[in-house]
Amino acid sequence: MINEAIQTLYRYNTWANARILDTAEQLSPEQFLMGRGMSFDSLRDTLVHTMSALWLWLERWNGRSPTAAVDARAFSELASIRTRWVGIEQDTQALTALGITLPPPTLLLANRRIEREARLFQDAQWCGRADRRKMSPR
Repeated sequence: MINEAIQTLYRYNTWANARILDTAEQLSPEQFLMGRGMSFDSLRDTLVHTMSALWLWLERWNGRSPTAAVDARAFSELASIRTRWVGIEQDTQALTALGITLPPPTLLLANRRIEREARLFQDAQWCGRADRRKMSPR
């Protein structure tokens, strides 16, 4: 059951990430690298941060613990980010297709998180809320 949920979530994630990357292709190289004064200064930095998080989770699923995130400076253009990102997603899909074995505490925490998110989403739909960001418990 949990493996099906994980596979579904990763398939959705792959679809959503492809849409984001496709949209980013509409920007000029200057716009892509332009600093915006936010946590992750440019769109490139934000995308590499997101890609890095996916890679870190994949590494953890494989029993490795990287000591550093992916460095955004290694990617000067969107095409190189997409290439690395697609590779990470393919490796993740291959891993989830095998069935993921989680230690019981990790499985319990993952299941609780999924259940909590599902309840929040259902409550928001029932209340007619459109903005999901307001529901996220932090």
